[in-house]
Amino acid sequence: MIRVPVTPDQLAELIQAHCPGWAVRAQARTDALVADDAVQDFPSLWSDVKYVYITIQKSKCVYCEKKLENQPIEHDVEHYRPKKKVVRWRIPRSIASLVTSIQQPPRGSEPGYRLLAYHPLNYAASCKICNTILKKNYFPIAGTRIVTSRDPASLTVERPLLPYPIGDLDEDPESLIEFYGLTPWARDGGFRHERALMAIAIFQLNNSRKRSGLFEDRARQIVTLHLALVTQSRGSSASVVRDAVRLVRYFTSDVAPHANCLRSYHRLYRADRPAAERIYRRAVKLLDSYTGRT
Repeated sequence: MIRVPVTPDQLAELIQAHCPGWAVRAQARTDALVADDAVQDFPSLWSDVKYVYITIQKSKCVYCEKKLENQPIEHDVEHYRPKKKVVRWRIPRSIASLVTSIQQPPRGSEPGYRLLAYHPLNYAASCKICNTILKKNYFPIAGTRIVTSRDPASLTVERPLLPYPIGDLDEDPESLIEFYGLTPWARDGGFRHERALMAIAIFQLNNSRKRSGLFEDRARQIVTLHLALVTQSRGSSASVVRDAVRLVRYFTSDVAPHANCLRSYHRLYRADRPAAERIYRRAVKLLDSYTGRT
């Protein structure tokens, strides 16, 4: 998970360029929801702007950083704050004693954030696993839930336990989560630690069994980055070294899949070469296991 750098004005301009008049239609739908509390109809205007989010996210899932095809069918438009209802999430025993500030529906569900159904800063492009299977209608917070606001920027007081990576309304996810090899870790203590733990748990970013594809992708990227780093320092020719430098630049850029993982590995390689070598060998062993060899 990394920050997607875009300002509200830039996002509005991109939406207008891609789908002229969308903001006016979205405002009209929001006004209808404000005027009548009983309205629970949400025509899917967000599908019209899906490609904007695909573009600014470099065709990656906003949560797991899996690379997706640059086609709308590969992506869901995720409502960060659920529009219809908020459902209680069952906290895994592995983190239950570590996440102490969580506020959720005592049972069943609570009303959702219907007035944010058409707000661009309540959207992100997500893979179907992260959105439909894992996040669903969960939205745990540490403060008091406020479902009557029309402005996401005013809702930091809710103290959401899931980061929102689009723009700068929230903390940079890389300040909360880093990787040691293939596995994500919560960086700091206190509330920021709890946020990282919740994001990792809800999206199962550290579950090598249920999300084996993520681990295989990360291993493949780390192996390639490692070989580029080695070549960069002791390549056979100037042109080979230049190519390696370009590869390192790509794999540590926002466009690369699993950029947080790869940037963490790059830092480790520079700080502790033997530890990085051990992770590299584990990654090679994991990839080799998929071929049936030992």
